[in-house]
Order: sequence, then structure tokens, then C-alpha cells
Amino acid sequence: MRMNSVPRGAAAGIGAAYAEGPGRGRRGLYAGGGREVREWLSGLGEDEWGRAGSAGGMSGRDLGEVWSRLSGHAAAPPAERRASP
Repeated sequence: MRMNSVPRGAAAGIGAAYAEGPGRGRRGLYAGGGREVREWLSGLGEDEWGRAGSAGGMSGRDLGEVWSRLSGHAAAPPAERRASP
């Protein structure tokens, strides 16, 4: 998961959650290609990020935001998203 820009403190938990996902069976973590993994990560909510592990006391929302920015999935900084009419 580190190769997909998942913060270090959450990478093991996120990897385990992905590997245990439906339809992955014995292939586990290697079931999907890079695109599938990124799509799966982009669909995670605050709760899933929070269950993945704590990176220096960060919340699930913070972990998701860090991943979003590092991976290039952030459409706009949070302040700009909140300012929209």
C-alpha cells in the first residue's frame, strides 16, 4: 500500500482490509492491479481509514486527506472545497 501513497501508519491495516475484501480469495492483496487498488482507496471513508491504524494520532479523516493529496486525488485544498457556493 505504500506504493499507492498510503501513509505509513495506516498501510498495514489498509492492506489487510483490501486483501480480505470480497472476491479476492486466495489471491488476497495481489488480486487487483494498480488502478483497482487506487479506485478502492478513493472509495474509503473516514471510518475505514480510522480502523486502518493511527499514524501519529491522526484521525481517519486526516489519513484519508493525506492519501488524497499524496496520490494526486485531491481536487482542491479543503478550504477551497468548503468555499464553493
